[in-house]
Amino acid sequence: MSSKVASYTPRTGPLAKVARRLVQYRTAAPIKADFHRPVVSFTFDDFPATAATAGAEVLERHGARGTFYAATGLLGRDTVSGRVVTAEEIAELADRGHEIGAHSHGHADAARAGLDALEADLATNLETLKPCVGERPIRSYAYPYGETQMGLKRQLASRFETSRGILSGINRKGSDRMQLRAVELSPEAWRLEKARKLLDAVAQRPGWVVFFTHDVSDTPSAYGITPATLDALVSEVTRRGIEIRPVGEVAVR
Repeated sequence: MSSKVASYTPRTGPLAKVARRLVQYRTAAPIKADFHRPVVSFTFDDFPATAATAGAEVLERHGARGTFYAATGLLGRDTVSGRVVTAEEIAELADRGHEIGAHSHGHADAARAGLDALEADLATNLETLKPCVGERPIRSYAYPYGETQMGLKRQLASRFETSRGILSGINRKGSDRMQLRAVELSPEAWRLEKARKLLDAVAQRPGWVVFFTHDVSDTPSAYGITPATLDALVSEVTRRGIEIRPVGEVAVR
């Protein structure tokens, strides 16, 4: 099967751009605390099996843990980012201390689907994940394709500590915890340079940087990263003395 990520085309018309900006700048649930020290989270979407193996292993070598957002309708299936994990692999990853987050079941565009359909889809996502995580709470959600709508942000605010998008930037006091800003990691060199500049910025003025990617492989997809590059970036974060924490842990702290 082909992943929906491969065929997704964001709306590009003027009305769509205005709608995205309105959603982006209308805060559903502001972060109320100041960040006195910088913190970084590494997150993985969908998530391919290589994220659970190579990606998790890189973090663990540095004593860190990540957040893995599971789109349960893709479990065990082949996508453009590689084979997606199975339920058993999710459970094993959770047992190793990594956070498992929700990422929908059908991977539908959260900016286009109706709220009732999204609610039903999310219920299936959480029901499928529950046997994998046991008593561990699912505190974090990531929007498929990164886009959302104001009604959904409000709806999710009572269910999750955070919902993550893909708008680039640093999260600080006043940022919307229902549309956390995040920085994509992928093979392009300019993205890694951008990541380093954000680390410079958050070291000077504390906040929360959330990185996201998909597969972690020596031959990554357009949505992934190599283990060596991920290791270099994690090493850079730890060299600077910046904490690495899963998204849910940062939110409750």
